[in-house]
Amino acid sequence: MENEDTAKPREQLRADFTLTMVVEDDGIGLPDGVYGSTTRSLGWDLVNTLVERSGGSMDVRTAPGTTAIITLPTRSTRDTES
Repeated sequence: MENEDTAKPREQLRADFTLTMVVEDDGIGLPDGVYGSTTRSLGWDLVNTLVERSGGSMDVRTAPGTTAIITLPTRSTRDTES
């Protein structure tokens, strides 16, 4: 189908014991101000809570399309930091 937005997830376990998940689409991107500390939606809240509680990070890039890069430490990484 023409102009159909599809998310393309990728995962990567790195040698530094982090798990990186990238979800991207080739749509028009998010409007300004949609992602950030003032954004309130169940999806953003769930992802942000997961990232914060695990000690990870999230980077969202827009235009063209939207790319969300979530990096989470693995258990081995958290265990060695204690």
